[in-house]
Amino acid sequence: KPELLQKSGGCQAFYLPAHTGEIPSLASQLRFYGLKSQFLGGHTWENETVLRDGGDTVEGAVFVTGFWVDSPKDNVKAFVNAFAARYGRRPNLLAAQAYDAALLLAQALKGAEGREEARAKLSGIQGFDGVSGETSFNGTGNAEKKVPVLRIEGKKLKQLQ
Repeated sequence: KPELLQKSGGCQAFYLPAHTGEIPSLASQLRFYGLKSQFLGGHTWENETVLRDGGDTVEGAVFVTGFWVDSPKDNVKAFVNAFAARYGRRPNLLAAQAYDAALLLAQALKGAEGREEARAKLSGIQGFDGVSGETSFNGTGNAEKKVPVLRIEGKKLKQLQ
């Protein structure tokens, strides 16, 4: 209901998890009904359709993604260029994650004398600066990941983290 949006004065941000094609329309409707809050989203916001069709309604939106192929970070640029030279296309999220996984495994295997030592070394990795973000392991077998955070500024994407 429009009155619910207009009474949301304390709402600093609005999470909008939607499919790429729906985001511009939903954002436009929410703005029309008076929602002035910051939009937050996930990886589906990283799309030319959102930038092109969203216009001013998505300006300033912040979202996370698993890999940003246009990152200004040197290691990402080098990976993208090498991948494109080898395969004739730019890498996607799965290619970036596979690349990072291979580098993590190589780091863990270096100097390890067996499976248990390699596992222990892998579990102890902290602050691995991969192309899909920074990865650390917390000792329980789970990875903690700092993924790219992007903002829409002037119909372009800017990396915040």
